[in-house]
Amino acid sequence: HLKRQFETCLMDTYKNGNRVVFVDEVYGLLSELKMHKTILALVNRGSGAGAGLWYATQRPAGTQQGGGLPGPLFNSPSHYFLGRDSVEANRKIFSQISGLDSRMVENELANLRTHPIQTPHGVKAVSEWLYLCKDNGSACCITPW
Repeated sequence: HLKRQFETCLMDTYKNGNRVVFVDEVYGLLSELKMHKTILALVNRGSGAGAGLWYATQRPAGTQQGGGLPGPLFNSPSHYFLGRDSVEANRKIFSQISGLDSRMVENELANLRTHPIQTPHGVKAVSEWLYLCKDNGSACCITPW
């Protein structure tokens, strides 16, 4: 039932255009709901129909082993918001796809600070973000508040 609802929404966006859909944790739609065809259609051909897909994921897990996220989800975006990542392999992937100086990107990701934030569920660590724009080759750090 959940897959059908997401499929309807995403295909309506693809067919009718003039909108952008935001998917939080695209990995769930791909690995759990098996929506590769629909997601890749929006990523690869959606802009020609006036449709866009903004998506978030925790990290590039699975891309090296063939499972998880397909390559176009990492190398087709124009804008990236990346949080601190202590895993060197993840930082390398992000630096390679950014189109910017890979050493600078790796260094910035390794050195982003985290801040304790009080939430209704207790204290959570929130990372600063590194914003990368492939269109003009710029980068900047954004704090969580």
